[in-house]
Amino acid sequence: MIGLIGEGEESAPKLGTHYWPGKNNALLLAVHDEKINVLCELVRKLKVEHPRACLRVFTFPLEEESV
Repeated sequence: MIGLIGEGEESAPKLGTHYWPGKNNALLLAVHDEKINVLCELVRKLKVEHPRACLRVFTFPLEEESV
């Protein structure tokens, strides 16, 4: 988990200050292309079951390079 600060459309700001305490959380996953739709559908179901959880999915291409 990564602690993030910011504000979203469905929740109060979480800026890690006394006035706007707390942080958001992010879970970063690298998955094969064929698993992306499965993961997105899982998050859709979780959003229905927990509408105040403010869950989001962001996808982007990822390439591994040998260094």
